[in-house]
Formats: sequence, C-alpha cells, structure tokens
Amino acid sequence: MSFGGTHGAVAQANAGNIYVSTQSATGVLVYNRSGSLVRTIANAYPEVHSMVHAEGARRGVLLYDRAERHARRELAFIKMKTDGTVVMKITAPREAGFKTPNEWRLTAAVPAPDGSIFIANGYGDSRIFRFDKHGNYKGSFAEKGNREGQLDCSHGLTLDLRYRQPLLMVCDRENRRLCHFDLDGKYVGTVADTCGGPAR
Repeated sequence: MSFGGTHGAVAQANAGNIYVSTQSATGVLVYNRSGSLVRTIANAYPEVHSMVHAEGARRGVLLYDRAERHARRELAFIKMKTDGTVVMKITAPREAGFKTPNEWRLTAAVPAPDGSIFIANGYGDSRIFRFDKHGNYKGSFAEKGNREGQLDCSHGLTLDLRYRQPLLMVCDRENRRLCHFDLDGKYVGTVADTCGGPAR
C-alpha cells in the first residue's frame, strides 16, 4: 500500500492498536501490537496534523484536519471513536472574530480531564481555543508575539499532570520554548527556552 507522507501523528489506544496519520486519502492507518495493518479509518480526512487518544470522560481518538493542500475543505477539529465514527466536529468559531477561513489553521488539540478541548491555531494567529465537552466555544487566550504569555506558532499541546493542578504545556515553536498555562488560560511560566523549534 502506498499512502504518501506520514507528517502528523502516531497514537496508541489502551487496547494496543496504533494509529498513524497519512497525507493521502488513505486516512489513518490502524496497526495491531504486532505491526500488522488491521484497517484504515478517517479516509475523508487526508491531512490529519495531530492526533491523541483519550479514555474516560475524554474517550475516543481525537483528530483534527489541517488540510492545507485542500483549499475547498473546511478545516476542523474532529473527534471520533476508534472505529472511525465521527462524534464531533468543530470549525472556526464565529465568536472568535475570524474574517477569512484561512485564519483558522490548526496545529494541535488536547482534551482536559473534564472533557473540554483545547485547540491550538498555530498556523493562524497562535491563539489557544477552549471548547466544552460538547464542542461549545468557551473562549481563547494568548496572542501572537514573543513576550511572556504570547506564542508564535503554538504547534503542539499536551496536558502536564505533574503538578497540583493540570497545566497545559504548549510547544511555542518559533520562540523555541515550552510554556505552561493553567486551564483558565493564565500564563504560568516558561518551562524551557533553549529548544530547537519544539513541535510536538
């Protein structure tokens, strides 16, 4: 099988299957623990740029579609079950003040413990957007720049659970640093500032 580039993500479900995104109509490749191809899913989303698996309140494989090469495709965050069934789709929120579709250019997404979703608009204005577990827009934080609390290409997100409260760690790629924000969007501090363009 030829499936083009695999720029994007790899995620592993608790059951052991491994999910690999592709830059083609192949969608997402699903392998078992032995490395054998089981099936493909998400064939309608050939430009998945980030992917994370979550259980519990955050259950499902979370995907979003960058789709830069597909100008007619609407850019969206997609939440789907591990069998590829789409259960949620989030497009550019009108309340955020976007004037053109090209301003909504996603790079990463991560779920919080309560099921809310953080989405990085890294190839757009670098803001981080928060939605509740039902996909309702709750606000945004950070802006493009190089000062504390600002971001320049918020390219990767993860939930950092090493502290008394969960913190959102952001790969601030063009500023070459990792930054912490609390889940209300308040800047907490810089974790490292000598990174070589952290992306994931």
